[in-house]
Amino acid sequence: MIRERAVRLLGAVPDRTVAVVLAVFSYVPMLATSPGRVSADTKTYLTVDPGEVLAGAASMWDPSVGAGTVPHQNIGYLFPLGPYYWVMERIGIPDWVTQRLLWATMVFAAAYGTYRLLRWLGWTAAASMVAACAYGFSPYLLSYLARLSVILGPWAALPWMLLFVARAARTRSWRPAALFATTVALVGSVNATALVLVGIAPIVWLVADAASGRVTARAAVRAAAQIGVLCAGVSAWWIVGLTVQGAYGLPILRYTETYEAVASASTPPEILRGLGYWFFYGGDRLDPWVGPSQAYVDNPALVALGFLLAGLSLAGLLTRFAGRATAATLLLVGLVVSVGAAPLGGTTTYGRVFEWLATETTVGAALRSTPRAAPLVVFGLALGLGALTDAGRRVVRHRRRSTDRTDLAVPAFAVLLVVAQLYPWFAGTALSPAILRDETLPGYETELATWLDDTGDGRVYALPGADFANYRWGGTVDPVLPGLVERSVLYRELVPQGGHGTADLLNAFERRLAEGWFEPESLPTIATLFGVETVVVRNDLEHERYRLARPALVYEDVTSVLGPPDHAGPPIADETAIPLVDGVTLARWTAPDTFPAVAAFEVGPAPLVDARAASSPMILAGSGDGVVDLAGAGLLDPLRPVVYAATVDDLLVDGSDVATVLGADPWWVVSDTNRKQARRWSTIGSNLGALEADGDPQLDDDPGNNALEVFDDALDEQTVAVHRGDIEAVRASSYGNQFAYTPEDAPWLAVDGDPATAW
Repeated sequence: MIRERAVRLLGAVPDRTVAVVLAVFSYVPMLATSPGRVSADTKTYLTVDPGEVLAGAASMWDPSVGAGTVPHQNIGYLFPLGPYYWVMERIGIPDWVTQRLLWATMVFAAAYGTYRLLRWLGWTAAASMVAACAYGFSPYLLSYLARLSVILGPWAALPWMLLFVARAARTRSWRPAALFATTVALVGSVNATALVLVGIAPIVWLVADAASGRVTARAAVRAAAQIGVLCAGVSAWWIVGLTVQGAYGLPILRYTETYEAVASASTPPEILRGLGYWFFYGGDRLDPWVGPSQAYVDNPALVALGFLLAGLSLAGLLTRFAGRATAATLLLVGLVVSVGAAPLGGTTTYGRVFEWLATETTVGAALRSTPRAAPLVVFGLALGLGALTDAGRRVVRHRRRSTDRTDLAVPAFAVLLVVAQLYPWFAGTALSPAILRDETLPGYETELATWLDDTGDGRVYALPGADFANYRWGGTVDPVLPGLVERSVLYRELVPQGGHGTADLLNAFERRLAEGWFEPESLPTIATLFGVETVVVRNDLEHERYRLARPALVYEDVTSVLGPPDHAGPPIADETAIPLVDGVTLARWTAPDTFPAVAAFEVGPAPLVDARAASSPMILAGSGDGVVDLAGAGLLDPLRPVVYAATVDDLLVDGSDVATVLGADPWWVVSDTNRKQARRWSTIGSNLGALEADGDPQLDDDPGNNALEVFDDALDEQTVAVHRGDIEAVRASSYGNQFAYTPEDAPWLAVDGDPATAW
């Protein structure tokens, strides 16, 4: 009786029934996952102070990023994420619930949109339900959930965009085009790459419709024009913002993941499993970057299940069903784009062209995260699985001459396989523990923020830097302090921010902290150069996760030059998650066992904008490292502006000579800090390579080498190595490891006659 009633419901009112089932699958497991815990998703400050995020997004200038800069993608939070988090906060919804509802809604939209599209194509309710589950509950979402969920927006919107573009080509009404543009407005403001790559699907659908004769070419062009005009209108605001950032901010794409890292994982088998994003496979010393990822790599049963579902889906594409040619085309195009040039070093013409595009052009670099086109593959496979279940139902029905069991057993088994493949979602383990925190921040964090806002309005410098913000009380990815205070906050993250000169100087100072050779005497002077009024020392970082500066040593060094803190949090001990006994620990075994969780030190009044007479400057032949060296030696005159020798020519205008510009009493300082050496952005320390020779390179090309362009066209100003004899002939592919450089292991040290440095 129950089975017959379910069959009648499935056939009589499928939309309502399926919508309820998909909603239960989407919302119930997510709301039951880690209740009370907030994830560091997309932008931490959305859950700290969404009102401030909205206010800051309205301006293209952010004083709390890199001592002031045009930040990356900031304007995109004006809509819809900023208003969503702000409204939910205003009506009293806890942040963790706000996040779960957002994620579950995207999953529901992806699944139910697939169902609606296939029902519109005339599919049966059962087959549509299977395809909806296969697309909406794909492992693809695990790569981005809880950390970069904004990238899932285009994935969730894809079936709706296909439905609206198909309808737009079949009517002269602007309504479907308007719905398409509204969908784009909801999902496209923060990450253009994901939107563009998923946006290939509607183009493929229109072309397939026109090629098959389902619509005329004229109707397809009209629909494309309507959609293009409306999408440009709803996207112009954030496109202009990205254009301004590209013109005035750092070329951020150069310092994030390389295409080589992307291509290392975007292989056809992984893309067919719904995976392939390089970040999914990595981890730090304590945890995988994506919490549930490990099982998809080393669990034979789960790996086999993924390939089984991919195989069944491909088999389904061999059966007859409405939209088969389009589904196969989406699969093929999506696979070609997602895989790109992987594996690198291949001999195909396409692979070489794709690699050149992704590594040598700005547009290609912006679109290098090719696995974000995987939704096309997942969607094509989902349609194949749904079609296979329909074919299986027909076969079983013909053999058994039955309707009730076959209408439930075959699709139910397919859905069961999909659920098993995405077991972390349904088991409540889909989130990443390393980036979770309690709903309420520790009391000492809010107390510090209150004290800072009550005692001044100048810039705050929070040190030491960290690859990502992971505290003893939870992970936030973004440093939490800028979201709590109204003052400008300076901090060092993995990716450089601000201007080239600012980033170079900050990195030069922080590198000494991370590598253990920090000179405390340099801190007050460097703080003054950055316009810092208050220094905050963070002793509650999980420093063992990324091998950051040790809190006991940093606190001891800072107090040695700034005295006791003006504000201190509760005392804590350095209880690491893994044993950490090395040369740094043993070298200073007298360091304190306990220290404040946070400590603030007043440095003194320092304006954010400082003007000094240029009549007697200090001319430094060097870079930011030279400035820090001078500060440590006490040789920086506070009344003299520092001018880099490599930029002196830029000061000469209208035929003026050097003496006129630099005055009668300049100080000339010569250093070797403006060096020709590689630089990576995958660690805070050990990111500068060994001094290199001029001319013929002695190392193979390193895709991770992206030096800051502090000086334009000033290669003749750089310090270079001069190698003679046998060392001159040394050639090597690389040294160090894929993340960090170890200059002491430079290849030419292998033949320098010193056994201590030999390889």
